[in-house]
Amino acid sequence: MNNVIVTGSIAFDHLMHFDGVFEESFMPDELSNLSISFIASGHDVNYGGCGANIAYSLKLCGVNPLLFGVLGNDGEDYMMWLRSNSIPIDYLEIDMDAKSSAAYVLSDKNQSQITFFSPSVMQNESLCMNFSRLTNEEVSLAIISPNAPSRMVSLANSAKEKNIKYIFDPGQVITSLSGDQIIEIIANSIGLIVNEYEMNLLLKKTSCSPDDLLKLCEFIVITRAHRGAHLYSSAHDMLIKGIETKDVKDATGSGDAFRAGFIYAYVNDKSLPECIQYGNVVAHKSLAFLGTQKHNFNMTDIEKTLSKNY
Repeated sequence: MNNVIVTGSIAFDHLMHFDGVFEESFMPDELSNLSISFIASGHDVNYGGCGANIAYSLKLCGVNPLLFGVLGNDGEDYMMWLRSNSIPIDYLEIDMDAKSSAAYVLSDKNQSQITFFSPSVMQNESLCMNFSRLTNEEVSLAIISPNAPSRMVSLANSAKEKNIKYIFDPGQVITSLSGDQIIEIIANSIGLIVNEYEMNLLLKKTSCSPDDLLKLCEFIVITRAHRGAHLYSSAHDMLIKGIETKDVKDATGSGDAFRAGFIYAYVNDKSLPECIQYGNVVAHKSLAFLGTQKHNFNMTDIEKTLSKNY
């Protein structure tokens, strides 16, 4: 079984839904005087966070995730949940003086989202800043996903020092990293995975073009929700179509599921286009459930869906 290091946030997700459309409630000319509220239908608290979400789907794919992250004094139930899903907790660190991170996500009926994130324990820069606690386990790959900015920089440097190949998944932390930090992390990675909005923001922050970035790493994947994902590499410039999901319950965490499917295929020596196909399939499976760690599948399911759509 492949061991993959997964770094990123571990958080409690508070998921709420607005029965209307956000776009209809905002007046562009009045944004400087913005004062608005939405009535949410339902409030579900789930286990979440980018790192833990990726680890959850990786385990379903048959990959062993070595999850590096931090939890607070309210994290005992979360650790029990991870254990019950056979996700190792050996590399988690606990701060008994802080609460675990939490995300408050409001989705409208078009699956547009407004999110507020409380980092709390993630801000403790004495915890989980490198891979010094890693034992002699053989590691196939790592992913540096959204976390405290300083921790992402430190973990990327630690991966470089230990000659661990990693994928960079900067996500919403792009705004908190400097352009130079982003370029350095990409330059030491094998590849970059972002969505369309994140890519545009990253290009602005670094003053780079896509071609500039591609000179730094092996591949760039830009996810485009239901439209699939665009692959850029020395050999590819192609859009790989997505999979239609008729009954979307919740899009939260679908990007994390995509990354897990991609990583599964990558460490099993699939081609980059095939990696995206697997990512699309795992993301598709996650969309039918409310919550980022509620879906379930086996690889027979994945292969059948893959054959049907590709």
